[in-house]
Amino acid sequence: MLHTRSANMSDVHAVFADLSDISSAEVIADCGSWWKALPKILKLLSLPDAQTEALVDEQGTPLAIFGHYPSKSPEIRTTWFVFSKAFQARGLAVVLASRRRLKALQLFYPGVSFHSYTKSDHPERDRWFSLIGMQWAGLGAKGTHHYVLPKTSDLEPYGLYNPPNPQAS
Repeated sequence: MLHTRSANMSDVHAVFADLSDISSAEVIADCGSWWKALPKILKLLSLPDAQTEALVDEQGTPLAIFGHYPSKSPEIRTTWFVFSKAFQARGLAVVLASRRRLKALQLFYPGVSFHSYTKSDHPERDRWFSLIGMQWAGLGAKGTHHYVLPKTSDLEPYGLYNPPNPQAS
């Protein structure tokens, strides 16, 4: 079964060694090469109150690296993803695992929305973000595509979120 764990540099290297075409294009657009991306990844791994996880398979092989860190607003956390070719080969299983993890983070950070930015022009970009629960939010700075996972309180009027009842025992 797929699961997440805290990411380390070995996980980052394993994913970058088998980087998917989509993630590779994203890294090159953002940093020029994956070697130039490593200092940025190191910075993201060491930010205070940041969290970086590896999505791993049954053998413990990292398939993707996912991170999030606080934004200037306390109601927003910025996310980032890179994934391997093996991630794409797993199809629906990785999509569902990614979606479950994002939903769990929503419960851990109530009232916080998760934002993601990409420079990817891949034709499946919008569909992939939609499948993990993120919604198109327009163009961001420098022409990046902006997606948002709404905060749980935004979902309550639609009956899509049932917070645990602290009174129940």
